[in-house]
Amino acid sequence: MNKHKIIREALDIPYLAYDNFRTQCFEKWCNEYAYRWAMPQRKLSTNDYLYNWYCDQWIKDVENKFYEDFKHYLEPGVIDPDTYLELFIKYPKSIEEHYPKAILQAIRKEIKDKAYNE
Repeated sequence: MNKHKIIREALDIPYLAYDNFRTQCFEKWCNEYAYRWAMPQRKLSTNDYLYNWYCDQWIKDVENKFYEDFKHYLEPGVIDPDTYLELFIKYPKSIEEHYPKAILQAIRKEIKDKAYNE
């Protein structure tokens, strides 16, 4: 069984709820960086490259770290979804200080080019 599925089962939530939580965290991240980089949030939240980058970070910084921190409970199947969830929701914060400079610069250039050509 893969880490993603083990984590979802430990949290006792369906895939849709898990995916919605990740999307919600991505939207929060976009909101923060739209403010920091003075760009429209919609441009960030609808950019496929940025979303793919975020999902890669999610696997590395959220799923893998959570699994490593709690594998001694997850692998034997210790059931405590409320505690796991309380702990899990703190992990996306680790992504908040990371950003893909090249992607954000490309989005900014696209915005400027579009404004220049209008």
